[in-house]
Amino acid sequence: MDKLWRELIDCGIKSVGTPEKEKAEELLFREFQKISPDAYKLEFTFEGWGVTNIPSWLKITAPKEMELETFLFLGSGNGAFSGELRLIGYNIVWNMYYWDRYGVFRDGKLVAYVSGRPKGRLISQTLIEGNSELPHLIVDEKTNRMIKELLEKGEKVMVEGETGTYTKKDMRGCDLVLPLRAEAPEAGKIIICAHYDTMYNTKGAFDNGSGAVIITEIAKILSKGKLRKDIDFILMDAEECRLEGAKAYASCKDISDVDYLINVDGAGRGDVLEVWCGYEPFERELIEYLQEDEIFLQKVYKNPPPPGSDHVPFYERGIDCCELTVNDQDLLHMPEDDYQEEVLENMKRLLPLVLKVIDLH
Repeated sequence: MDKLWRELIDCGIKSVGTPEKEKAEELLFREFQKISPDAYKLEFTFEGWGVTNIPSWLKITAPKEMELETFLFLGSGNGAFSGELRLIGYNIVWNMYYWDRYGVFRDGKLVAYVSGRPKGRLISQTLIEGNSELPHLIVDEKTNRMIKELLEKGEKVMVEGETGTYTKKDMRGCDLVLPLRAEAPEAGKIIICAHYDTMYNTKGAFDNGSGAVIITEIAKILSKGKLRKDIDFILMDAEECRLEGAKAYASCKDISDVDYLINVDGAGRGDVLEVWCGYEPFERELIEYLQEDEIFLQKVYKNPPPPGSDHVPFYERGIDCCELTVNDQDLLHMPEDDYQEEVLENMKRLLPLVLKVIDLH
């Protein structure tokens, strides 16, 4: 497990459309092919997005001049801008988190957006609506609070900045699929998935190199025994880019025979297992099934499952699903998401729990 995880991390920042992502794709596909010659690639195209070598920046020019730490929204438009910053409402991130939303106005027109995180450090996130023509930047809680205080005092806040991004209408994505078939399968196939792409600013050791390696190791284990049900292992691409890989699979494959789906999205540091689960009868069954489990004594069940990961296109089509994660907000979408011994230890803890959930029905 450690070796494959290190190799995956060493591929670098694996955002969609990059050579580093393709290097990770080949690494993981070779692992799938070692397990079974039936492994295959499911290629798809979508309106992709990426960053250029132009650094993105943001600063206040009045009432006092100061440089601001900032990240881009994945999907941000490209270019330089300047103007007056005004609070216009909220940016609802992944339909869950309400961030303060500011517009940059120049000559009465909106020329850029700035979103302020109400609580927490600076983090990159995704524009769920799709790629924008205008720059979209993010600031942390401290900067957000400072901006709001200036505006509440009646100050005229002027900003300028620049974003370096590009879009591509036919960006290539690639899901890696490993079907394992039972000799006399019970009804209802199981899907076990994890994404292997990353945000544009991180190697993604936790999110989601850890999940990709866990399900690859599980596929190795189960390929050597007798299966109750057919299982499709899927390493999804473009999860960070509005779940494009999961959408592609769910739209082009017949999923009517899927019993349930397990999504592994991050074995971070800590002792709290989050189970994003639905529909409710399936959640009840899972709660009762895992109540005596001692791998993670602290479990938090979230129903309906939050909308920020690859289970979503399947859940929307009526498939029972659960995401298993040890959520680590201090690593999520951060440059610091690199090799961590604590993450590796939780990968080893999470693996047997996923095996246990596979035997639920």
